Amino acid sequence: MDDAAIKARTEELMAQFERMRAGAGDLRRRILEVRGEAKSPDGLVKAVVGNQGHLERLDIDPRVYRRPDSRQLAETITDTIRRAAAEANRLVEEAASAYLDVHDVRNALGGDMEAIFRRLDEELEPMTRES
Repeated sequence: MDDAAIKARTEELMAQFERMRAGAGDLRRRILEVRGEAKSPDGLVKAVVGNQGHLERLDIDPRVYRRPDSRQLAETITDTIRRAAAEANRLVEEAASAYLDVHDVRNALGGDMEAIFRRLDEELEPMTRES
């Protein structure tokens, strides 16, 4: 990598790092507020999951008892929760995309933002020594 490329990459990483540092509080708040919701196709099951995909609420309309099929109900509940979790995941990625690249967002969905800061520090250190 030539000097101009190193300098450009360093500046790019520094800008990303500063955006992350400046927006860390806002990003954390936005991610903590994420809720993914989904309804079953028949509208009888609704799931709400938190920012890490954990089920927070499950609503089952009493009309499900008109068709007593436990296997079908279990499949409907499972599918609805999966779709709600996918929606929560999408919303977290969307919230974080202003501060991080998509690869970092996906790696950070477990909530370890410090790992991203460490990665940036590690990537920046050799570049700043060479400049």
